[in-house]
Parts: sequence; structure tokens; C-alpha cells
Amino acid sequence: MGPGVVLASHDQLGVGRSQHKEQLMKEVMTATEVAEILRVHPYTVTSLIRSGKLKAFKVSNRYRIRREELEEFMNVRSEETRKE
Repeated sequence: MGPGVVLASHDQLGVGRSQHKEQLMKEVMTATEVAEILRVHPYTVTSLIRSGKLKAFKVSNRYRIRREELEEFMNVRSEETRKE
């Protein structure tokens, strides 16, 4: 970071560590959590990830999906359905 850049701590921003952790946990989901939302089997979520239809990243050999990626996936699917 360049000169003059000051980072605020969580306490200075009014966000406690536990609140920050809770927010991150809401933004990153497991394949099983995504499967529950989509009402499909977790293997289906894994298949969507491997096919490139749903963006994800791995942590310790397990997929994690950002909420914004799931929302984008659902928006694209919704648009495709309307066009049919």
C-alpha cells in the first residue's frame, strides 16, 4: 500500500470480529448449502462447478461458493428459462 493509506480496524469500523466472521460465513457457502438452496443433490452442485456453469473455489479439497456467484448463476438460468 502506498503512503498515506490508513486501514481501519474492525473495532474502528464498528464491526466486531464475530460480526465480521458471521458476514463472511453468509457470503461463502459449501456445496451442500448451495444444494439445499437449489433443492438438488450436492453431486449436482459439484457437476455444475466442474462444468463451469457455477463458479467456485477450493479450500482443503472442498468447493466453496460465494453467494454472489450463486445469485449470478440463478439470474442467468432465469434469463435462459424466459427465452425458451
